[in-house]
Amino acid sequence: MVDITVGILAPGAETREALRTLAEATGMASVQLEVPEYCVLRGDRPSRRFVEANPDVIVVDMHRPQAALQALQVLNWALPQTWLFVTSTISDPQLIIDAVRAGAREFLHMPSGDALGKALRRYAEERDRSKQDRVSSQVYCVTSAKGGSGTTSVAINLAAVLSQLPSTRVALIDLNSPIGDAAAYLSLKPQYTFADAVAAASRLDPVLLENFMTSANGIGVLPAPREFLPNSRPPVEAVGRILEVAANVFRYIVVDLPPSLDKEHFALVSEMSTSIVVVLTPDLAALWRTSRLLTFLEETGARDKVRLLVNRTRKSDEISDAEMEKALKQQIYWKLPNSHSASVASNNSGKPVASLNHSELARSYKEFTYRLTCTQMPDKRRGIFGLFSSGS
Repeated sequence: MVDITVGILAPGAETREALRTLAEATGMASVQLEVPEYCVLRGDRPSRRFVEANPDVIVVDMHRPQAALQALQVLNWALPQTWLFVTSTISDPQLIIDAVRAGAREFLHMPSGDALGKALRRYAEERDRSKQDRVSSQVYCVTSAKGGSGTTSVAINLAAVLSQLPSTRVALIDLNSPIGDAAAYLSLKPQYTFADAVAAASRLDPVLLENFMTSANGIGVLPAPREFLPNSRPPVEAVGRILEVAANVFRYIVVDLPPSLDKEHFALVSEMSTSIVVVLTPDLAALWRTSRLLTFLEETGARDKVRLLVNRTRKSDEISDAEMEKALKQQIYWKLPNSHSASVASNNSGKPVASLNHSELARSYKEFTYRLTCTQMPDKRRGIFGLFSSGS
């Protein structure tokens, strides 16, 4: 059995005894110390006892919620590698949120031996996983110089196709601010958003990041903030930390990157990206703005990562491929056909177009994804959607 050392912080003697019994009954843990006083300050006697023992896990009883939250903050600062579990007889959503923000990794409501055992197994699995060589992750940034070009739709469908690959974990991170659309497109009502991950960046690890995500269509989605917060920009260091942690968990990371971000944020994400998909529509305004964006990406040294994707194309488009390539000094990487009916069906169902698997647009999304990521295409004959690709 896995030998996990556990510390218990609970004011009540009966609670400490019950928690000790539950922990030892799992067959996975040994209780190293029991402390009856909440930590109040860094370096006070209770926190020093935990630091000296350095247990793998500390179980904190929320008998006095505010005092327990303060203790969580102290312990999280003093022992950043230790997992903090909290137990409570109160199932209050706000208390859960506050506990997570204070550093808790697990919230156990009226814990049983089974619940504690599952939490300890999650700790053991993460510990073992962190010791293994991580698979090299790939980050794909999807952006546009002009709003309404379909950037979010492209990012969602790119992630959706990748999630269908065997044994593959995919993340979709929506950096749109003040409000993003990924959650709405997927009919999600997330409990946490990118703002929560930013607030916890200094202590973020793979487990906490996944707790902030919402699963949809096999994708781990970190939505943009729900509230309208104009002029709010996350620290560049926090964005970098979130992407670094995501790379420890997911094989593919798709970032919906708005053009409204500051230059430093844009440059950071571009630098960390494997490829940058620049989406535009075949109109003059989009061409003019895209030209400026490409100039900026060239200044940051990321021009060679650019993959130009023309969205909503028709045979009747007035601007030809050759004219666009000449104006942008960039070869078109892919063209997606315009399909209003497929897009409406996707929006109404809350599922990506690529997952509906019956339209020309869905097939084009799939072939684009396989080409972009150099992944294996299913062994099927290519249809007319191949006509929409261009370049090599």
